[in-house]
Formats: sequence, C-alpha cells, structure tokens
Amino acid sequence: MKTILPTILLIIFTAIACNHNTEKQIVYTAPSSNNLELWADTIIYDVLISNPDSTDDWQEQKLKHLDHKKIVDDLFESIYSGQKKAYNYYTNSEYSIEDIKEFEEDYPRSNIGKLQFSESWLYDKTLGKHIKQVHSILVAYTLYDSSNNIRGYKAGFFIKND
Repeated sequence: MKTILPTILLIIFTAIACNHNTEKQIVYTAPSSNNLELWADTIIYDVLISNPDSTDDWQEQKLKHLDHKKIVDDLFESIYSGQKKAYNYYTNSEYSIEDIKEFEEDYPRSNIGKLQFSESWLYDKTLGKHIKQVHSILVAYTLYDSSNNIRGYKAGFFIKND
C-alpha cells in the first residue's frame, strides 16, 4: 500500500514529461561578448515588401513567402497597443497614436512598399552563428506619378526596437 502513492505519482510525472510539445523551437542566446565579432554597427538597408512591377518575376520569387498584410498590421498594432512608439524620420520626435491614424488616412497600409532596417550584425565565432540586432524599422510608402508609374518612396515613420 505504501508503494502505491509513489508509483501513481511516478506515472503522472512520466505522462506529463512525455506529453511535451514536439514543435521545434529555436532559441539562440549569445554567449559572452568575447565570442562575438562585430561585422556591422550600424548598417541601414531597404527591403522591398511589395512588388510594384508584376512582370518582374525575380521580385515575385523573392517575395512569394512574405505576408505583407501580416507584417504591416503587426507593426501598426505594436504602436496602437503601446508596445512600440513611432517616430518622425526627419526630426526623431515621437508621434502620437493620433498622428499614426492620420498617416493611415493619407497613406493606406497597402501602399507600404518598403521597410528600412537599421541593424547591427554580429558573428559568434564559437558557434558559427550570424546574429542580427534590429535597432529600428522605417515604414516607406510607394509614391506614384499621374501615369501610375512609381515615382519613389516616402519615409513614413520609424519604430525603435528599444
């Protein structure tokens, strides 16, 4: 009788331990800074997230797995929820949520054609891992001329990754 309770507890703990999520989750924690080599601090580059030319097969291929709506919606939601703050590209001053709502009136989310990343790039020599640390993301709107040709991109606002 005395061995029944420990046996039952052992069975319960075993069942719980074996019933774990089999989805592989990759978590990378950089070791001490002695193992990290700085490759770029800070690098700024544009990423096209919408193909303005549907006849450009190469661009279509590069963007085929990108979910434009999800990315853009998540960026706006991070601002509206208060998780992130938006800043003026030219003055670095903070925008209010009302300012961002005005952006949406003037420039629909669907017109966001580029993101500009400001990042640091590091290399973990011990593990052979490349590490990107995103400092900020700028949202850029596609501008068109009267003939509906792309005129360029307009910096909207940027989000700091504090």
